[in-house]
Amino acid sequence: MSNNPFEQELKALKNITPQLFITTNYDCFLESKFPKYTALVGNERIMAEDKDDNFSILKIHGSVEQYKNFVTDKSDYDKFNQTQVYLVAKLITYLVDYPVIFIGYSANDPDIKKVLSSVKKIQYESSPETPVMRNMWFVDWKQKIDGQTPTADIKYLALDGTETIGVNYIQFSSFTPLFEALHQESIDVSALKTLQDTIYQIVKSASITKLNVDIANINYLKQPEDFLKLLSKKDVLLNLAKMADLDQVAAVFVLTPTDLAKKVLGPAATWYQIYQLIDKLSDQEGFNIRNSNNPYHMEITHVQRYSEKAVKLLSDFKDGQPVKIEIN
Repeated sequence: MSNNPFEQELKALKNITPQLFITTNYDCFLESKFPKYTALVGNERIMAEDKDDNFSILKIHGSVEQYKNFVTDKSDYDKFNQTQVYLVAKLITYLVDYPVIFIGYSANDPDIKKVLSSVKKIQYESSPETPVMRNMWFVDWKQKIDGQTPTADIKYLALDGTETIGVNYIQFSSFTPLFEALHQESIDVSALKTLQDTIYQIVKSASITKLNVDIANINYLKQPEDFLKLLSKKDVLLNLAKMADLDQVAAVFVLTPTDLAKKVLGPAATWYQIYQLIDKLSDQEGFNIRNSNNPYHMEITHVQRYSEKAVKLLSDFKDGQPVKIEIN
């Protein structure tokens, strides 16, 4: 039996999947508990290829692995304000646009006070009253709390000069209930990051139709069950992620439904006949290749295309051979 008094808290913590951690700590505790997240130090985000912070640990005051970037004293804070302009701008964006939970964090940190002051000016410059940031929660630990259930309240934080700003405030004697409340059943972070990278590669690639965003109208998003099934088969998405150019996608999925019909059923066959055969295969195997983007089928700029793998699969099925639909 473990002697760690924080065992339950740590177990509950590991089950949450926030979009982003922001920390002023130098240690690698979060990296050890969330190995699928990407650790970023300071302005590293500018240098990152994908420019996306999802499922990252943003270490704004440096890391033990990059000790030269530590922010520890007044000169470091002054330098931070001069050199980390992009990072400060990103912090302001997070605090304006997203729900934010501060845990074990000092509201007196000069960086945070400066950012909160900017947030106040952006959103409430003309307001005569002290604003309350409803999307922000400051969470404190207290050894003993009166009553059975922690109660939320509004706390006013002093900013620069006479400025103040209100935030949601709550105390816990254990963070376990908080982490359990934040837990949500979700897709594996690795799969989500793979999907994110795939979409990024698709969007940045040159489109054969000059439509830079529209790759394939990822149609299986309309079918949650099929989408989750595909997402759990990571190789499918990894395979797509490696196709950095839409011309590569088009080179694999070259057959129209009519082309596919002629290859599988003969020169006089039509798209309607091949669709009937696909539906029969779906009845037998429980998966319709037309309803998603997969190794057999792709929807490219609203046009259905099929690969040579689809020819082999459907030909074997037509001839009574054993078949197996492989989406991984």
